Amino acid sequence: MQEISPGQRALFSEVSRMAQLNHQRCLPQLEDRFERMGYSREDVQSCLDYFRGVPVTINFNPEKLVPAGEGKQPLPLLLAADDRYRNHFETGATHRDDLNNPARVEYYKQKETKLYQGRFDALPDHERPEYGAVNPLQLVGGGALIYGPCYLVLKHSMSGRVAVLPRDSRFATPEQLATLQAPAAALLQRQDEDLQQLMKVALAEIPHGEYRNETVEGAFPGSNYMECQVHGEVRLDDDVEALMADERLRGTPAEGRLRRMADQHKFPLRWYHAGPPTTEPVGPPIVTGLTSWNGAGWTISQET
Repeated sequence: MQEISPGQRALFSEVSRMAQLNHQRCLPQLEDRFERMGYSREDVQSCLDYFRGVPVTINFNPEKLVPAGEGKQPLPLLLAADDRYRNHFETGATHRDDLNNPARVEYYKQKETKLYQGRFDALPDHERPEYGAVNPLQLVGGGALIYGPCYLVLKHSMSGRVAVLPRDSRFATPEQLATLQAPAAALLQRQDEDLQQLMKVALAEIPHGEYRNETVEGAFPGSNYMECQVHGEVRLDDDVEALMADERLRGTPAEGRLRRMADQHKFPLRWYHAGPPTTEPVGPPIVTGLTSWNGAGWTISQET
């Protein structure tokens, strides 16, 4: 099955062209900023080379209930039953709300209209991009912990169809649009502290994974993430390197759902340590109904 349609491919080629022009325009300014911090042009090139290979992650809340048939199901169960990760226009839900209000749907579509200057407006919902984040500091909780304590790590082979933004796309402009291969326009919008942290990781002055999401102040974690948009399908059997989960979810109903999802799609489930153990409940009891995607939404059947 095709992972990127001809229409998506043509449009992402235009996105790449825009990002390359932005990169060429912004690179001299980015080099000057790094030079003022004491870094050489060679260091900047090393940083850009490093950035081109940073992980792309999709954080999610394993307790998020998503519309399925006449009811709702926890997201991992729906992903276990599906063959690909779907965008919020298809599922009818974002990380914080359900898109059962036409005004909310229009709000999210207008974000893409503004960013891509109307180029994607004619695409059907299933061909719109999936949202994630780049993880330049390789934080243990993924690129955008604010969206949930679990995340998919996409394979490096996906990097050629990822658009990168300096922050949440609500605040981004077409002039800031970047890709992993041409990231200067997005990086230029980051604070000096962010760029210094990135350079330290890129030059191996700080080992990968030393940062923790709860302890780094003001540099990339929380709501300060770098959004990315993946154009074309994210095939769960083929495009996912691993499923990462906060080890505080062990022993909760979420663990069983996550294991079911990982087993179904044959990618590893790995646990990370992000803070002290918690005894607080993490969500509703597990839902046992099986689900399937019928082309217009998830449906619930009886468990067998």
